[in-house]
Amino acid sequence: MNRITLLLFVLLNTLACQSTKDLIAPGAGLIGSWQYVERGYSPGAGYIVDQIPRKPIQRIDFLADNTVLTSKIDDQFFSSARTYRIDSLQRGAVRVAYVSLFDAAGKLLGLQMGVGIRNDTLRLSPPCIEGCHSAFVRLRN
Repeated sequence: MNRITLLLFVLLNTLACQSTKDLIAPGAGLIGSWQYVERGYSPGAGYIVDQIPRKPIQRIDFLADNTVLTSKIDDQFFSSARTYRIDSLQRGAVRVAYVSLFDAAGKLLGLQMGVGIRNDTLRLSPPCIEGCHSAFVRLRN
């Protein structure tokens, strides 16, 4: 239980450093091209992190018009995404940013995911009982 509390504390502190405005700013924010590199989850005992093969590049692009483009992504969840929306929630002094992905029919895919961007690494964290995440690295031209 203490590990979960610590994980939540670290996650919320990380997300608190981001504002919605920062997340959607070109260059340093969510908008741009990202390579899918990691998936983490807990099957009930421990936390497992799977590295995504670097070749071929599994790519997701978040465009300024809220469009999502994907290329060669094996993960069905991300490959179904066509649009996204950024939301934020103020909890006292902490601002938490979320992203929601939608399919071609406008249906929400899964649940809102916490967003963290640090050092050109995007971490999307959906609400999971024992933690889970997907990580992406910014692609530079």
